[in-house]
Amino acid sequence: MPTFNQEPRTKNQELLPSARLLSLQKGSLVQIAPGLYRAAEGVDPDSIPDVILARTVRAVDGAVRLVPAGEQWVRLDSDVVRALGFAGDCKTLLRLGMAGFIEIVRVAPRCKLLNLSSWWGHVRRVSEDQDFWSPDDSKGKARRTAYLRAIAEIGHMNGVRHAR
Repeated sequence: MPTFNQEPRTKNQELLPSARLLSLQKGSLVQIAPGLYRAAEGVDPDSIPDVILARTVRAVDGAVRLVPAGEQWVRLDSDVVRALGFAGDCKTLLRLGMAGFIEIVRVAPRCKLLNLSSWWGHVRRVSEDQDFWSPDDSKGKARRTAYLRAIAEIGHMNGVRHAR
């Protein structure tokens, strides 16, 4: 299974996941007021993910700062699938990945990782665009076509034929 990329792509998303993770950890955000951040100098604001997972770093004086952990990869298993609101079946996620809407990487024969940043970005895009999947909208129609192709491709990989 190939690496899947979310849409739309930014310059930073063209990099390999490990390079993107490193770029986020190298201070891509600057706190300009308590709880308010902006892109650091030289960082494209569009490269900042929609959702950032952070780790806490405690200073000697007791202060706590948040350091972006970058992308969060999780093993795609039934627990994660249920936590994302599906009934334990990952087929929809696999189709979204195959169609390029989210990022899924097959790291071993029976192990797939899901990039949660790409998932939350997809959820945001769908929630903001009422016509995201609309067959009456040209972009929506193209998205539906990509998703349907993924259904056929996954079926072909599993030896199943789907009517078109």
